[in-house]
Amino acid sequence: MVYLIVDVIDPYQLQLSRSQRTDILKFGTFVTANVAAKPIDNAIKLQRHMVRNDHVVLVDSNGLTQMRKVVIARTDLDHAYISAGLDEGELVSRTWPDNHLDGTKVTPILNIPSSSVAQAHSKATENGE
Repeated sequence: MVYLIVDVIDPYQLQLSRSQRTDILKFGTFVTANVAAKPIDNAIKLQRHMVRNDHVVLVDSNGLTQMRKVVIARTDLDHAYISAGLDEGELVSRTWPDNHLDGTKVTPILNIPSSSVAQAHSKATENGE
């Protein structure tokens, strides 16, 4: 749900004759409205927390991070719709690292069975990582 403030022309229907008036819109009334928007061609839908200040963090094939500026066409409460700045097949980080520096080495866990992730975490802990 998105909250909007709109300007309603003649909310009290004063420009109509009394016989033409239907329900008037009282001051402070909340309404439910459907807003039709133009579709965005080839937009990429990301969880909103993955985008900060028009940037995302990418992970390359070597496991190195890179911050990239993207074009946000639209947002809602949960998602950001990216219209430019990302290419097919690029990995976008689902988490936003604190104090991010480009070139930080990370281990992507995409498509790794959960037991392998646990083993990798255990091994990294043993190695002091």
